[in-house]
Amino acid sequence: MATWLECRAVAKRLGGKQVLEGLDLAVEKGEILSILGPSGSGKTTLIRLIAGLADPDGGEIDVAGRAVFGPRVNVPIERRGVGYVFQDYAVWPHMTVAANVAFGLEMAGLGRAERDLRVKQALASVHIGELADRFPDQLSGGQQQRLALARSLAMRPEVLLLDEPLSNVDAALREHLRLEILQLVRAHGTTAIYITHDQSEAMALCDRLAVMQHGRLLQTGAPEELYRRPNSQFVASFLGSANALAGVMEGSVFTAGGVQMRTNCPVPGTFVELMFRPEDALVAEAYPQNQLEGVVEACMFIGRCWRLTLRADTTMFQIDWPHRVAEQTTLAFSIAPDRCALVPREAEPRRDF
Repeated sequence: MATWLECRAVAKRLGGKQVLEGLDLAVEKGEILSILGPSGSGKTTLIRLIAGLADPDGGEIDVAGRAVFGPRVNVPIERRGVGYVFQDYAVWPHMTVAANVAFGLEMAGLGRAERDLRVKQALASVHIGELADRFPDQLSGGQQQRLALARSLAMRPEVLLLDEPLSNVDAALREHLRLEILQLVRAHGTTAIYITHDQSEAMALCDRLAVMQHGRLLQTGAPEELYRRPNSQFVASFLGSANALAGVMEGSVFTAGGVQMRTNCPVPGTFVELMFRPEDALVAEAYPQNQLEGVVEACMFIGRCWRLTLRADTTMFQIDWPHRVAEQTTLAFSIAPDRCALVPREAEPRRDF
């Protein structure tokens, strides 16, 4: 597939601090890319630069095969072919629903008949066609979010940027709107970047996932790849719960204290961390060569299973278990070799910007 959006060595400083550090990114036509990261990692700054809401300090940006920012080019926001759905909706309070959607189309010079048709189609696609004559303060939060999405889709953008669009929506509505957004973007064949700090939301929506920290993309790939084969402790811990055991790697055998574990994914270097997910724990007999043991310190029911917290010397583990286990019980469990992810042992993490 063709690359539809590309950022090359994009850099940005804000308030004297380096927010983006020579970032490279490529998104294919029709692809949905989720960018996940903590607050302050540079996610919103990146898509603001792509949209033209701010200028990079350096680098190049292409949209749909044409340069929109570079050493000798800076295409204005209204000519970039980029749609933007803001976190706070950013709808015009004094305009009706229909007028909100029509405004951008009018600024783009579309005739009345074409504007009316696009407004009708956009509102119908987000299921608020019957609210066309209402004002934003007469809408629920979910309806305002649908309006913001309709306004962007009506412009038929080359790239759609969504900046944590569900962060202000009630939890009960988030999953429903998440599915609607996915279906709408797919139906329009739109190339999209979805910004969020919610890992379950990111993985549910995207074709590819990128994890960002300190203005850099740490790892990009299919959601399952990042979840199962993280390249760092940060990526592993940011994508759900992860256990870590520090040790050394000798061939295909990981050693930590008196424990030895076999893995199917050795990594270069001696000092590493072995990581596994709570749901990867199996009965000890399943893989006796990959056995760990700990004392149960807490046991919580989480619906589908029991989440146990175990202590092994100074190391704490969390594992998912099919039945309740009494506290202070010594429990042995095992991890399949293909579920043992190894990452380089990290140095002292630097501070956030």
